[in-house]
Amino acid sequence: LKPDIVPYIKKDITEIQEEFNAIVYSNGKILYVPDTKLRIDCDNANLTDVWAVNECTIKYGSWTFDNDMMELVQFKDPVDISEFVKLCPIKTLDVMKELKLKIYECCPEPYASLDYTLKLQRKFLITDAG
Repeated sequence: LKPDIVPYIKKDITEIQEEFNAIVYSNGKILYVPDTKLRIDCDNANLTDVWAVNECTIKYGSWTFDNDMMELVQFKDPVDISEFVKLCPIKTLDVMKELKLKIYECCPEPYASLDYTLKLQRKFLITDAG
């Protein structure tokens, strides 16, 4: 069985590389890092002020594996945002993460999700004039 950890968003096309490698450690832990391209619309975006700071939350989790079958864990280190594209018109001010467990009415097992909240602000405008 391969992990099916995906973003729970329906805003736009999400491209997730189908074939990927995972590292399986001797203690049973698995490191899974798929190549993912996301396009996200922020529901609470301030559209009247293009320079406003906005927050966007991306929720990741499994559609089929409960937390007893596949435990999601978050790294203790802060999220490294230095690798974000330097020519991107949006700058990332902060990244917050939260691990959540939820029990649904249908199922007694807890299901885990990782929420990443990004604080974003426009760096520059892209215009036809360049």
